Amino acid sequence: MVAIGTIVSMDFTHYRGYFGDRQLNIRNLDFIIEAIQIIKSKTNFKIHLTGLGSSPLTLHIAYYIGANSIDSSGHRRKAAYGKIILPERGERYVGRGDARFGVVHLNDDDVYTLLQCTCQICKTNRKLLWSDWKARAVHNKYVLEKEAEKAFSLLSTDKHAYEKYLDSIFEKSSVKALWKFIKKRVKQQTLTLYLNY
Repeated sequence: MVAIGTIVSMDFTHYRGYFGDRQLNIRNLDFIIEAIQIIKSKTNFKIHLTGLGSSPLTLHIAYYIGANSIDSSGHRRKAAYGKIILPERGERYVGRGDARFGVVHLNDDDVYTLLQCTCQICKTNRKLLWSDWKARAVHNKYVLEKEAEKAFSLLSTDKHAYEKYLDSIFEKSSVKALWKFIKKRVKQQTLTLYLNY
């Protein structure tokens, strides 16, 4: 297995992770796509991405570009900031009202989605999501695990079906343009590697 993570300089005051200041970074994703495809074309190693996959959208990006596994503490960080993760979507704010970034409140569709959740917290006391960061962390981790199961299931049967599924969830997201770039870039890199053999 090869693990790919963020490159950190000795000056940690400028460290901003994969996505800069919480924004998706095309340059870093482009590097990761190329690295994964080169490794997979020349070895039989599996790829693990560290620090990527803190939301359903970034999780699906990771698996689509070729990761076999991922890890992220984002589910806990989001919970600490008062955010829950919803399947096939991003994060929604349910905290105490003191968040200063990324505040998206639950709409009617989100509430319906949340009512379908079968995590331990939602089954026993959903109200804890509004008051307990640990309950949010448990919920968030559960949602991400279910999304990973969905990704593995679709990838094992038909990558084209997985791509169509991703088209549908990214269509409703604020990172729709990024998804189009990633799709094009993955196909371009695959073709380039194929033509070089």
